[in-house]
Amino acid sequence: MDKIWDKKWIKILIWLSGYINFIAYAIVGGYVIAKSQDEELRKETKKAFIVTLVFTALLGLILIFNTACTFSSSYEFIAFTLVFTLITLIGQFITYLTFILLVAFPPKKKEKVTEAKVVEDKQEEPEKKDEE
Repeated sequence: MDKIWDKKWIKILIWLSGYINFIAYAIVGGYVIAKSQDEELRKETKKAFIVTLVFTALLGLILIFNTACTFSSSYEFIAFTLVFTLITLIGQFITYLTFILLVAFPPKKKEKVTEAKVVEDKQEEPEKKDEE
């Protein structure tokens, strides 16, 4: 029987754990970095780490904004916080979904087709000057 946890499924698990929670990513990504000898898996783990770190920072900003909203009675500030939260969560979902789909269905690599160009030596006839 084929191996269940091949590279594709491990990469999907890495991205899925990054979407679920930073702690889950730390466990899965740390295990891959520590135990795996495959450079491709390590590269994918580092890429997922950067994306997870960016969204963790954005969610930290959202937490700060929500805390500031409790001290504010401004409707505009509360509306801004809600819109910023919605945009961040939608962006996070789309980003992780895109990376998971790219891992699950990798784009086919185009083979470079080189055309052999035959250069023929053609000697041009010298132009005749009209002597008048």
